[in-house]
Amino acid sequence: MQNLFNSNKQDFFRKLWRSKAIGFDLDFTLVRYKRLLHSRLIFDCFSKYLVEKKNYSKRLLSQTFSPEFCVKGVVLDIKNGNLIKLNQNKQIVQAIHGNTHLNLTQLVETYGPTRELTDYNGSKTDKYWNVSTYFELAAGCLYNRLVSMNDKEDFYNKRKTIDIFRDLNEAISENFHDEFKGSYYPTFRDNTSQYLHDNSESLVELLEYFKKLDKKLFVLSNSLPHYTFEILDLLIGKHWKDYFEVVMCKSLKPKFFLPTNSQAFQDYFDPAEKKRKLFRGATTKFGNVTELMEFLKIQKGEDVVFFGDHPVSDIRDAKMLCNWTTVQVEEELDPETNEKDERYSNFRNGREKLWGKYLTCGDELSYWGSQINKYSDYQIPSIAHFVKILKENNNNSFV
Repeated sequence: MQNLFNSNKQDFFRKLWRSKAIGFDLDFTLVRYKRLLHSRLIFDCFSKYLVEKKNYSKRLLSQTFSPEFCVKGVVLDIKNGNLIKLNQNKQIVQAIHGNTHLNLTQLVETYGPTRELTDYNGSKTDKYWNVSTYFELAAGCLYNRLVSMNDKEDFYNKRKTIDIFRDLNEAISENFHDEFKGSYYPTFRDNTSQYLHDNSESLVELLEYFKKLDKKLFVLSNSLPHYTFEILDLLIGKHWKDYFEVVMCKSLKPKFFLPTNSQAFQDYFDPAEKKRKLFRGATTKFGNVTELMEFLKIQKGEDVVFFGDHPVSDIRDAKMLCNWTTVQVEEELDPETNEKDERYSNFRNGREKLWGKYLTCGDELSYWGSQINKYSDYQIPSIAHFVKILKENNNNSFV
């Protein structure tokens, strides 16, 4: 793992110099959100759905958002209603159930003497659900709140934890999987700048720099098309297509990277067109890595550098299946990357008191720290910080 804070930066610069194509995920990679405000928005949208569509109590709408109770890297144990943190050996080192911190005796009673999740492989299943991104953090917080309220009160009719998660999953689908349903997208569009950091200057600088190096640039995102285009309009300008060979939305990563995946690229705006041949400036949905590599005229995976924030969908499978050079964009690497107001400081302090660091468990790596260590070639806290690194080391250092 080559963290650009303390590693040989020249090695990474050489990788970029020799690469033929450079790709980017969208959310929390090209785009940086104001995390507390954005997570609160998601929390409220999911709560609204549960009250209006699943008959949960209206008291849910007045609940305080407490993000310290769920952090990136925890895993939802759907059956037991617990939030758990694993070390690199998949051993449970911390867990909470509602507002209760489980002690060692309780962990052993629930998970056995070794406290190991031997059937967990980092993927989401009907037993476990990862909080791998900041989008998912609000869902984890809400799940924990629902479990706590369900244990203490009877206005949920004592739902099973698996049913609570099923309802929450429906709220996620309603708000994130269709741009014309739910309350997330309309609320976000009403005041987009309230939820986004303005990193447009550094972003445009980076894209201009890469184009001068004659790199083929692309966006590969699971975000929905209209949402993607509106954000790119805001951050880059209406001419954003000029920078990219292709912009791929709703790509269904990590399935996109499977060598057996033959899902055709499609034109999002023309449902009748079942298959689209890639061309420069195309905007698509679905697709597969084989056709992308053919379009880019690249045979070796190592000639592609890919920036992304999701340790599975962006990093693990891109490296393991395609041998791309992977760059984990991880804000947790540098607290200065995040909001610097008092609310964020209080949240960070409370979170670390409860859960510790995202990438570590004491003196050893956390499960997700080990995954990032294994599958990402380099790590940066943000695109803006990466631009700063480039400037500090001078463009001419690419040799």
